Amino acid sequence: MSRIGDAARPPLVMGLLLAGLAACSDGGAPSETTAPGRWTTSPEPVLDVGEIDGDPRYLFSRITGVRLLPDGAFAVSEFSSRAIRVYDAEGRYVVSMGGPGEGPGEFGDINHLTVLPPDTLAAYDISTLRLTRFLRDGTLVGTTSFEPAGGWPEVFLGTYADGGAAVASLVPPPRGGSEIVPDRMVIGRYASDGSLVAVVDTVPGIRRAGGTAVVPFSPFMHAWLLDDSVYVTDGTEPVVDVLGADGRVARQIRLSIQRPDLDAAWRVLRVELAARDRSEWIEDVAPGVAEEPVPVISESMVDRDGRIWLKHYEPATDAALLRSGAMAGGLWTVVEAGGRVVTEVELPVGFAPMDATGRTVLGIHRDDLGVERVRVYELVG
Repeated sequence: MSRIGDAARPPLVMGLLLAGLAACSDGGAPSETTAPGRWTTSPEPVLDVGEIDGDPRYLFSRITGVRLLPDGAFAVSEFSSRAIRVYDAEGRYVVSMGGPGEGPGEFGDINHLTVLPPDTLAAYDISTLRLTRFLRDGTLVGTTSFEPAGGWPEVFLGTYADGGAAVASLVPPPRGGSEIVPDRMVIGRYASDGSLVAVVDTVPGIRRAGGTAVVPFSPFMHAWLLDDSVYVTDGTEPVVDVLGADGRVARQIRLSIQRPDLDAAWRVLRVELAARDRSEWIEDVAPGVAEEPVPVISESMVDRDGRIWLKHYEPATDAALLRSGAMAGGLWTVVEAGGRVVTEVELPVGFAPMDATGRTVLGIHRDDLGVERVRVYELVG
């Protein structure tokens, strides 16, 4: 069953989950911004949901999404059950929806979970290229299948006000040779029926040597749809581009995030791989790989308040050869959609944030045995 820190916690958790920040501002010229302060998490989670064994409603394996609902309840999508589960603000199981399969309301691999106002749950299934919508009581609302935009519609970015959606399709580079080239991520705007309306932009994704091997410090595409605008960065620079309707950069958000030293990053990578008995993974690197710059951003999320969270790149945990599961932790910059930096947040090792509101953040914790839990922390500072 779920576990809560103590009997006095639930009212506090509810209050924290319902607390919000002021509405995000828009516009503003591109300028470098710094965080006004730094937050940390409470020493212990204010809510901890999950068990090692027992009741399957509280067992998790490869959680892919955790999203807040307006009253402080939250939804969790995970791979083992191919389902979405809803828990109340005190961490008690409420209902499940979905399950394995290809029929209506079933899933093969949920890779994105979101909440459509006010409280409709929407899950994107990368195996069927389909968005499925449920009411929070589990009632199936409908499904939308997306037409490929020159590649595999892999990353769901969000929904437009008119009911359409933005999805990025993966187009890998040709195989062969030793040249380092990135995947192409084709961001498409789709109508509410899933048909492609227009290509918004094409941006770089994972960088590969010879079209296959991922560069050890490869960047990743980070993109979101906020207020009908696409925000995108590949993390190589501390800059987020905000695209206009024509796909051109309408404005930029520039952040003060330092790039890790390249030589130090390689030293750390070699030590980590040796510790895992995987030194051979970089014995025969392609020409030019060692000179590839280290990104400045490694992870991202958008929270319920519309704030963008960006993780500062850490070679010891974020290198493409080392990434595995919920191990985010580290230092994050939190910025409003309009470009104002809210703060920096230091998160615990092993905790990967999935949503937040006000001074509360919730996400996945994975222990040394691989056991996953949903945890809620208060942000202090």
